[in-house]
Amino acid sequence: MLKNLLLSALGCTLLHFPVKAQLEKGTKYFGGTISFDGTRQKSPGTLGSKIHTININPSLQFGTFIKDNRLIGIGIGTSNSITKGSVENPSGTDKFTRSDNSYYLAPYIRHYMPLGAKWAMFLTSSAQVAWLNNKTKIGTVNDSENGFSVGLNIKPGIAYWITSRFSLESDINLLSLNAGYKDLADRQDFSFSSGVTSNFNSYLSVRASWYFKKQ
Repeated sequence: MLKNLLLSALGCTLLHFPVKAQLEKGTKYFGGTISFDGTRQKSPGTLGSKIHTININPSLQFGTFIKDNRLIGIGIGTSNSITKGSVENPSGTDKFTRSDNSYYLAPYIRHYMPLGAKWAMFLTSSAQVAWLNNKTKIGTVNDSENGFSVGLNIKPGIAYWITSRFSLESDINLLSLNAGYKDLADRQDFSFSSGVTSNFNSYLSVRASWYFKKQ
């Protein structure tokens, strides 16, 4: 079902649609977003624990319309998760810190389908390569892991223009398809997944975008 929806969306983007001024050949594109969240857990009792986690994910996108309604570009970003905590035990308190970090480049191509004066749908296909670094500190003992990952992603989205140059865009992660490979600390993992998730906040992501039309 999900595959059929994506194929239908791709087919629609390949049809001829009226061109919005912002989507004309030669227009420059810049977009950016940042997301963050955190958790705090506490287990009471003699052998209790406290754990605090914060996640920060900024990203930027740059691109140029190589033809009407078709954008190519590159995305850069990082994903950072930091966890700090302490665990009580009979001999005292063990404190620990862990950070999981990735830094990526993602070339992409995006097809737009205008839906009137202010709206447009789009389909983005991208490849991603990332450098991974995980660090753990327990007491005075430090450990570090390095690796890399590569992946392919297809997802639809929708854009709404607030002004002629500025829009808000939302990737519809619920309908995305992802394939990837990760090599980290002598562990290799392959993955293939859809965007279906039990976390409602992961269904959509919002990006601020600017369009600079060639004069």
